[in-house]
Amino acid sequence: MSASSVAAQMTLAGNVTLPDRTALERTIAPLGGEVRSSMAQATIRAENRAAALVAQAARSGHKRGGILRPVIDDGLRVVSEAIGTYRGGGPISSDDEIAWLSVTLADMRVRDDAWARMDPRYRESHQRLWTDVVRRAESHYVPAPACLLALAECC
Repeated sequence: MSASSVAAQMTLAGNVTLPDRTALERTIAPLGGEVRSSMAQATIRAENRAAALVAQAARSGHKRGGILRPVIDDGLRVVSEAIGTYRGGGPISSDDEIAWLSVTLADMRVRDDAWARMDPRYRESHQRLWTDVVRRAESHYVPAPACLLALAECC
């Protein structure tokens, strides 16, 4: 089988090969300008939200699952909602939602839940979701959604 026939078969299967690394980098490059500024502010709000949930759990003597449990539980909820939104063909347009998703994905339990929800029938939806999060997340929150994007390419 020639290289061109393999490329043709991959294209027919929906696996388009980009011409070079630069083209690939453009597909996941961070968004700049006003979006970047807005996401920076949304991330600060998300971090403050997480800190408030942890403080509240600590004050209430939260034992079951530790003081991070409220953040993890909400992260699991937001992952489920985000996947449902993208599987339904929609995007997440709210910077606050993307920021909260990126902050909660930093916990391995939330990230692994997102991974476990990957379904090959919805591969393109997962790719769109995690590409959107990678491009909009603040740099220190990119690793988790980037891992999910890489896994979505394989599912």
